[in-house]
Amino acid sequence: QLLPQIGDVKMVTIRENRFPFLHKIGAWDRDPHKTGDTLVEKCVHFFDFFRLITSQETDSGSVRSLAQRGLNYLDEDLNHHPIVDSAYVVMSFKDRDDEDEGHGGGYESSGGHHHSTIGCLELCMFSEGSRHQEEIIVTGTKGRLEAYLPENKVYFYERPSSKGWSDRSIPPAGLYT
Repeated sequence: QLLPQIGDVKMVTIRENRFPFLHKIGAWDRDPHKTGDTLVEKCVHFFDFFRLITSQETDSGSVRSLAQRGLNYLDEDLNHHPIVDSAYVVMSFKDRDDEDEGHGGGYESSGGHHHSTIGCLELCMFSEGSRHQEEIIVTGTKGRLEAYLPENKVYFYERPSSKGWSDRSIPPAGLYT
């Protein structure tokens, strides 16, 4: 219901700051030979959620990641390299009805491709005690939505118009008090 109020979606950020994987029988979820690793096993539904929010397909050629392994496993005797326990994944999206060109009214990236929306997934599995385990932030041309779990609250912010924010040398009134 709130998504249309923020205008065309331009940025989506999903952050998960949580505790490590719990121990499972046979430790299958900690062995890269038995699993697709953390970004597949843990985050696959986040990637689906990006697509749901944007109503766009991921431009697979734009996906980039930076990950770290093993902080959660320093005190374990592993006979394999540890799984990913923190990562950033950035991606761009293209309109579903414009698979070839992706001209959805967006920006042109350094690679010459046109994109409507960009996204970032942040995962940290050694952040026990974080205030929010999950944060979803969707920014559009007219405003922004922020959702926080386990707080279970959603916040809506509307971008001020040029008429309402005429002096651009100072922050808009009411935003920073």
